[in-house]
Order: sequence, then C-alpha cells, then structure tokens
Amino acid sequence: MVSERAARWRRVLLLNAGGTLLAFGMALGSETPTWPRFLDVLVKSLVYTNCVGTLIAVALPPALRRSALGNRAAAFVARLVGLLVAIVAGMVAAAAVLVAVGNVEPRAFLDHALPTHWPIYVYPAILVASLGISYYQTISDELAETATALRTKERDEAVARRLAAEAQLAALEARVQPHFLFNALNSIASMIPEDAEGAERMVERMSALMRSSLQNDGPTTAPLEDELRLVRDYLEIERVRFRDRLRYELRIDADAEQVSVPRLSVQTLVENAVKYAVAPQRRGATIVIAASVAGDRAVVSVSDDGPGFQDSAAHAGHGLELLRARLATIFNERASLRIDSRPGATAAIIEVPTA
Repeated sequence: MVSERAARWRRVLLLNAGGTLLAFGMALGSETPTWPRFLDVLVKSLVYTNCVGTLIAVALPPALRRSALGNRAAAFVARLVGLLVAIVAGMVAAAAVLVAVGNVEPRAFLDHALPTHWPIYVYPAILVASLGISYYQTISDELAETATALRTKERDEAVARRLAAEAQLAALEARVQPHFLFNALNSIASMIPEDAEGAERMVERMSALMRSSLQNDGPTTAPLEDELRLVRDYLEIERVRFRDRLRYELRIDADAEQVSVPRLSVQTLVENAVKYAVAPQRRGATIVIAASVAGDRAVVSVSDDGPGFQDSAAHAGHGLELLRARLATIFNERASLRIDSRPGATAAIIEVPTA
C-alpha cells in the first residue's frame, strides 16, 4: 500500500513538472526576460501547475469513479466540467499561495485567481493539457487498482487453498476408521490371554497413533523420522490382524530422516497399500518404504507387490487426492505425488524440496 501511494505521488509530481515547463514556456512567450522576470514567471508557473495539476490528478479520478457514468458522452461531459471546476479551484488556491508568500499583492488576488491578462490561446492549451493529464492519471489509477485487486484475489485464493488443505488435514487426522479400530481392539483382546505383554505394547502403539491423529493444532509438516515412527506403530498394529500376510521393509537414507513432509502423508500411502495390496490377497503382500535425497529433492516411496488398483480408486476426497492437494498447498509446484500401479508392482512416490 505504501509503495502504491508513493508511485501515485511520483506520477503526480512528474506530470506537474511537465506542466510547469509547458506553462512556463507559454507564459514567457518569445520575449527575452530579465532575471527577475524569469524567476517570477517560473515561480508562478510552478505554483499554478502544482495547485491545478494536483487537484486534477488527485480529486478528479475518484469523483469520476463515484459518478459511475456508463455513457461515454456523459462521462466526457462530466470530466470536462470537473476539469473546469478543478482548474478554477486550482487557480484560486495558487493565487492564495502567491499572496501568502508575498509574490502577489493582496489587491491583485482576483487578477491572478482568474488571470484575464493571459493570451487567449493559453486557456484552450491549459484545458487540453489538463484533459490529457486527467485521462492519464485515471487510467494509471485504474491499472493500479486492477493490479491490487488481482493481488488481493490471488492472496485470497491462496488463503482459501491453505484453509481448505488444513480442513482436509484435520478431517484426515481426526478420521479413525471404525473397521481399523474395531479390528485392532479385537486383535488386542485376543492377545491378552496368550501374550499380555504383546497386548500392552499394542495398546501403547494405538495410544501413540490416536494421539497423533487427533492433534490438529500442530504444524502441517513433520520430519520424516517422526512420520516413520507412526507408520511403524500402524503397521505393527495391522500385523496383529494380518500376521504373516503383512510384511514390510524400511529403506531410509540417514540424510532423508530430517526432511519435512506433510503430516500423515506416509501414513496415507501405507494405509493405501494395506487396503489394496495386503487385504485382498490370501498370501498378503510386502510393503517397502524407501526414502533418499538427491540434490535439493527428497524422494519418499511406498511400494508393494500386490494386485494394484485402478485410477478411479483415487477419487475426489480419497486420501491420495487429499495428499496431492496438501502437497500443492504447502510446497506449491515444488512437490508432487506420482502413482504407478500395475499387478505385482505398485508404487506411490512423493517428491518434496529439502529446503
């Protein structure tokens, strides 16, 4: 806002400087003046031009916009009348300034407020110049307002996207699938008679997973290392239900552990693999979670040897589509999610910047 206001005043001062030179040349004419006459004409030209020009540049465009005249002829007449009013008001103000600084005698105020001693051609020249300045300033202001409106719109759209992504994240984090919860509790209950310590560990893992899922007021990203701890808890809980059908491996480079990723992003990919690779097959599937860093990019992948799934499975509102939207909101175009699914080899790959 400050820079726009400064740019507006720079335009006004530039236009006034040009108007001063024009008025000075017209008022001086072809005579060869003495220095006192030269300075007197220069001062009067400077004061008149700045008073008239500033009124035209500052007051006229807002007045015309408020009038909101749709008819071009009516708008031109309104502009012309506005210019005449601004010129007269500017001349009166200029004469008052000249009287105040002692350049003009008080008794000569009216002569300088309405300078009838000027050559007749000066008046249409002033009108034409003022009309040009008025149009230029109006167009400049309209362009500046349009640019501001576009920036505001882009900012509002960015805020809306961020809020939508945060709402999606909150829904994703708060979502505890009933079938997962019931199955996990039943599995823990069945473990108690035979393996009480194992059941206790499962309860602790459930507690950690629930705590993270219900924490909605934290940051939108987390180190990959923290995400992997949740993924291990989730997979160990699911292994109680699927037993040997669920096999998993972690292949994480040390320099990738501190890379920031959206919260529950890896969890989403692993859940997808369990749903489409492990659950449908009697033999289950192997899930491989890998992460590496190359240059300024980090690659996190979740792959499996299951039967794969159709693209239609990732419909609007699905975890994968929500994750893709969150990546775009958090990292703009610097992050991506790719899905390569075919029988026996499915991979979901996230790429994010390392800084």
